[in-house]
Amino acid sequence: NDWNSMLRDFFSEGFFPSAKIEGGDFSFVPVVNFTEDEQKFEVSVELPGMKEEDFEVTLGEKSLSISGEKRQKHEKKEGDRTYFESSYGRFERIVPLPALVNADKIDAKFENGVLHVVLPKAEEVRNKTRKVSVRKG
Repeated sequence: NDWNSMLRDFFSEGFFPSAKIEGGDFSFVPVVNFTEDEQKFEVSVELPGMKEEDFEVTLGEKSLSISGEKRQKHEKKEGDRTYFESSYGRFERIVPLPALVNADKIDAKFENGVLHVVLPKAEEVRNKTRKVSVRKG
């Protein structure tokens, strides 16, 4: 089942298990930071040298996925010769979410090469402590 698979990946590959690089000729694994408080989850992903159109953010039932393609081009001049080198690689990071979020209130912004995503917790998750009335037997 999915939960057992996620736990297996967690213990074998680190906190964010699904860092995949496909195709291309170099590895790029974005750094992901995750924080949580009573109201929300916050995810920050370092995507240096990228633009908004280079990646996609998708919310699953229990996870947030960031995927895309990183391209690099280098130019080197030696005398009257110019050398070009380019490389690319696809990536995907899947961040497991420990609770449901309010999908309508997610806020994502991309600034200075860092993607910031704020995922407010669903109301039923935030208000999970309730007084229980006890009746006489």
